Amino acid sequence: MPAGLVTVEVVERYLQRHGSAYLKLLASVQSACNHAEQKLGAGVVRTVYGRAEKQTKTDLVEKAFKSPPKIAKAASRSGTDNLQEIEDIIGLTVVVHYPDQIQLLESIVVPLLDKRRVRLNTRNEKKERGYYATHLNFLSDHTDHQDLRCELQIKTMLHDAWAAKTHDLTYKPRAAHDSRFDRMMGLFAESLQGIEILSETLRDMIEEKWAAENRWRRILRRTMFESVPAWVDQELSEDAVKIRAMLIAEAKELERAADDDSAVQSIASMINKLGRNNLREAYLLEGYLAMLTDRPGDRKRAERRALEWLTIAPREFEAGRAKDHDVWSVPLILHACGDLEKAIEASELILSSGDEISPKIRQTVSFNLADFLVEQACFQLPSDTTEQADLRARIESLAAAAASLRAEDDTPFLDLEGMIDVAFASEANILRDAIGKIERGNRAVPQAEIETAQAYYDVHIRLAWRRLLDAESREALRTDRK
Repeated sequence: MPAGLVTVEVVERYLQRHGSAYLKLLASVQSACNHAEQKLGAGVVRTVYGRAEKQTKTDLVEKAFKSPPKIAKAASRSGTDNLQEIEDIIGLTVVVHYPDQIQLLESIVVPLLDKRRVRLNTRNEKKERGYYATHLNFLSDHTDHQDLRCELQIKTMLHDAWAAKTHDLTYKPRAAHDSRFDRMMGLFAESLQGIEILSETLRDMIEEKWAAENRWRRILRRTMFESVPAWVDQELSEDAVKIRAMLIAEAKELERAADDDSAVQSIASMINKLGRNNLREAYLLEGYLAMLTDRPGDRKRAERRALEWLTIAPREFEAGRAKDHDVWSVPLILHACGDLEKAIEASELILSSGDEISPKIRQTVSFNLADFLVEQACFQLPSDTTEQADLRARIESLAAAAASLRAEDDTPFLDLEGMIDVAFASEANILRDAIGKIERGNRAVPQAEIETAQAYYDVHIRLAWRRLLDAESREALRTDRK
């Protein structure tokens, strides 16, 4: 047969002979992509799909392969009758969130496939007719699929959506082709690419902010945890004191340790053994471990243990086996573990205990719950103004219920009052006054509370200033418009 005259029948016979080998090659490429997805974690790979996922045909070979007419056309267009040279007879698409993640994905997939004797043959960045994608064409040297090829397309979410939206318009024209359409689609794709680059910049700015905020919050949580009376209690059992000393001594290593690290597993096992007979001590130690590792699994175990302790705390308190601070420390420990929702839930549970708790516990928990709700409002303020007013009234009511504690130390109340305005106010003058209250709340702090107060201040003042700058910018913009 002369070169360039490949028929559909020839293609079909070729696929019958080599179809199973192509499917093995496709499975190897997909396995590498799935491995990269797992290794890179959330926020990189959006999806991995092939023709099988896009088509409704029932036959696997029909779904997995490019259609025989298209293969024949591609061979004729390239002037070859060697179908092994067609790069996209079979292939996959990987969709990532951002453009800079394309090379990140390649850096894992290409070496992994190379070890499997599936080599990168060509790499093309396609930017034509509104289509943006990176095409990696692999050539196999493996005996299971020797000399066969597979194409891996990598696209961003926006470009994948645009390609899907324009596919029929591009490849199945119902009218005579008009070059103006190509130009318009190209301009649109260029605009999408500009948006993609801006989205990268925005992501980087947000992640930098997250990293900074997380660092400050972890400092606060650890400082707060280590100042909780239940944690520094000198009447812990010998086993609990030993585990506490290990946690403090190995804190830096535990913060960096993997989930299957032997030191983490050993300490977790010791805490679990202690918890069979002493929930009060176990929840403290498990909470501290969760605060250090900052992993969801450790946090869930600590939360479960703390709430178990709360269910028996009233009778332990009544029997003289627990102190006030063993009860009101629970929400603080949960907050220090990084779960604000659970801290609020535990606080509400304690306050619903009625006469089973002492006035001192009720006042302390009320104040701390007000603090938790303000923090939540700073990041999740209800959009409905009535709900906002109700939430503020609830916070102020809780603070009033704890008012007798103000005689002992006024500074936390000043900080709380300032943060209430930070959470709910949008006027620059109110936010300036709020900053003044927060600053006064960091003065004349009792010696025993200085470290904790400073950690709170560092986080709160940064948030307050950010809100003030936002408010001033909005007010300046309104003035310019006038």
